[in-house]
Amino acid sequence: MLTFISFWRAAAIVLSDLASSAYYAGGDAEKVIGKSAAWFILAVMLFSYAVRALYIESSAMFVRGGVYRVVKEAMGSTLAKFSVSALLFDYVLTGPISAVSAGQYLAGFMEDIGTYLHHPIRFNENYFSAVFAILVVVYFWWKNVQGIHESSEKALQIMIVTTVMVVMLLLWCTITVFKVGVHWPPNPFHPGVIPLNKDSLGWLNGTFFSHLTLVIMFVGFGHSVLAMSGEETLAQVNREIEHPKLKNLEKTGLVIFIYSLLFTSLVSFFAYMIIPDHIRPNFFANLIGGIAMYLVGPMPLKLLFHGFVVLVGVLILAGAQNTTVQNSFLSGLSEVGDPFSDYNGNTLQGNTISGSVSLAAQHPWQFPTEVVGNTFVGLGRLDIASLSTDPTFVDVHGNTFTGGGSHYVAIRVEMGDRDVSIHDNTMNLQPGAFTVGIYVTDSQFVHIDNNHIKLAGDSTSIGIMIESYSFDPNVVFPCDVSITNNSQIDTGGKGTGLQFYLHKQDTTDTQPFLQAFVQQNNFNHNAIGVGVEGYGPEAGHIDLGGGALGSSGGNDFSGFTDADTANGHFAIALHNTVAGYILWANNNLFNLAWDPGVLKDSINNTDATEADYYSATEVGTGVIDIGTPPPNNSGGGTGGGDGSGGGGSYDPNGYGGYVNRKPAAQ
Repeated sequence: MLTFISFWRAAAIVLSDLASSAYYAGGDAEKVIGKSAAWFILAVMLFSYAVRALYIESSAMFVRGGVYRVVKEAMGSTLAKFSVSALLFDYVLTGPISAVSAGQYLAGFMEDIGTYLHHPIRFNENYFSAVFAILVVVYFWWKNVQGIHESSEKALQIMIVTTVMVVMLLLWCTITVFKVGVHWPPNPFHPGVIPLNKDSLGWLNGTFFSHLTLVIMFVGFGHSVLAMSGEETLAQVNREIEHPKLKNLEKTGLVIFIYSLLFTSLVSFFAYMIIPDHIRPNFFANLIGGIAMYLVGPMPLKLLFHGFVVLVGVLILAGAQNTTVQNSFLSGLSEVGDPFSDYNGNTLQGNTISGSVSLAAQHPWQFPTEVVGNTFVGLGRLDIASLSTDPTFVDVHGNTFTGGGSHYVAIRVEMGDRDVSIHDNTMNLQPGAFTVGIYVTDSQFVHIDNNHIKLAGDSTSIGIMIESYSFDPNVVFPCDVSITNNSQIDTGGKGTGLQFYLHKQDTTDTQPFLQAFVQQNNFNHNAIGVGVEGYGPEAGHIDLGGGALGSSGGNDFSGFTDADTANGHFAIALHNTVAGYILWANNNLFNLAWDPGVLKDSINNTDATEADYYSATEVGTGVIDIGTPPPNNSGGGTGGGDGSGGGGSYDPNGYGGYVNRKPAAQ
């Protein structure tokens, strides 16, 4: 499962958007609803706890598709359309606001430095901020089109720096408040505190409703709701959170709630308490910068801290713009739910696609049965997930994928789908952490044949990943695949060509079930040709040649040599299985006629370090059977094969004639 992100990293991704609101939300709200804005910001942040709970619940319900699908399943298509419209409005609004705010902070700092040095800098802050925002938007749009979007590692680094700034800010503000005295913002329920005019009331101005206290409170709340913008990113990162997913999702939600509650709401309160009333309007677009300049302490120290605030502000606000662009790309067609619901046996053909095409339906006739001749660019990708138990045949062939980026998956076949043929596709994917060509989880009769897969990735990249994941004590989702005749599965010598992964979420869950027929593939130009990660007892029925599923082998591992093992490169690596488990890999092409030295199991290279990201600590006690050695290499035990290396029971004293021995020079 591609659940590689800890809850800390997931929280960092969400907070890079959500926490950035602290830089502008309080000032924007006070500009319209007056000095009581801090109370409404606090109310919004408390309300965000309920919103967070809804996101966690909807994510745990395992409803396929984006916002449209989730809302449609619960409340119907009309409200689903309103929800998507609101989400798009949020993307269009908050991204540029974040970029402009970053420009405002930078412009304000430059002016303050000029004033302090007695060389005032005169320029139009608004024009400067607008140009800066345009550059930021264009830059991140360009980067996302290339598929090089911000990774969780970068988001975490930004939030670490931000947290240092936040702690310093809150401590210094607390000291300042105790010295100058605590004075709370006015009570919004008192008459006249909230200005009732066209700016605050909009079309309600002059109507009967404008005098109702409840309506006025809703108006104030509405002007402050931007403070929790970015909460929706929680649903976007849900599928990337590591096991146990639901518990870590809850932890992620708790972290972002506490962080945003303290940071965003306290900034608004401290701004009212510290910045003089007649000066504060000058800092509405630069609220934390204003706080920094009116803290107690020497001016050089305050300017230094102001510079730190601006640096963090530019980082987190620009990061929020990136998250907005990224979410917009990731939404793509998937946010429309079933984009092909009106089609009946039609073909998706000849398109250039930069978004996510999600073939996710309750019934097999709700999407095309053929995806052919399309070009997927940028973050363009294909997700296939049928929730129907009826056989559903989908033919994916002749497509070209040139996108990539962090956590990018070109073709994803998920839970419960059946009869999918992925053949004759070409993938030349761009660099990015955890990039995967084809990812299949818990799906039956998936055929991956004659594809050309090349990833310009790193040690986390995988050409093809097959997973069986058990998360229910009563339900088994079998995974059954055939992987044949793929002429190139190439990660540039850095990642894993083919990775199998079995996992149980809880000890009471059903046993994972995986069987895979693997034949005539080229696994050269990878750090690990084939990686197999069991769940303890076993690793499924995987036949690389000579096993019970009838594979004739023919897989090419000839590029792996004994010398490469010093660099962590192995043709086949087996992890986390019990004694007696055999991974059949007979009749394959190795650098030597018989070369167990390029394997990693309980016999060969057991303690060696792997160059790929998925190097497991549980080496296990299973073995890889590559057949019996040629006559000139005989000996070393009674033999665990049947003479031809094609079967038989496991003999811990023999096993194919090479137990506990490294082959001599051959």
